Amino acid sequence: FYGPGNIYLTTASGGKDVTLANGVSSAYSCAVIGISNMKITGGTSYEKAAVINTWSSPMVVNDCDLTADESAAYGIYSNGGSLVTARDCSISGYTHAVMAQNGAKAVLNNITASGNTYGGYVWGGGTILLCGSTPETLGGSTNNKSGGMIVKKDGTLL
Repeated sequence: FYGPGNIYLTTASGGKDVTLANGVSSAYSCAVIGISNMKITGGTSYEKAAVINTWSSPMVVNDCDLTADESAAYGIYSNGGSLVTARDCSISGYTHAVMAQNGAKAVLNNITASGNTYGGYVWGGGTILLCGSTPETLGGSTNNKSGGMIVKKDGTLL
């Protein structure tokens, strides 16, 4: 895709009967991307993630199941000032459920998460906002911080 605009992907049935294998990636794009009602398996795409947004306009993911394959590292990977917003999604089986780095943001609302080694990972000014019923460690044993912040729904820092 070239130029501004938006892209919206959803299933005709409204159910999760479509699987996007090997992740979804947006790099150096000015198009806003929306994805709803999909199963997204991640692993072999750029940075080995299900959802990647790097140096791009916002990406919005609603009511999707993000499930790792054997080579997956991240459920959601946001980089270079980009924004990923996820709502009513599940994230399972990743080394890191969510990574936000280099000034990027991940806004997570009502996320369910399980079987992840680590939850959120912020680096180089990245921010993860946990909203609604999203668990603090995103189904992992702990979060990792290296120059970023993870914010609970009441505004306090983890």
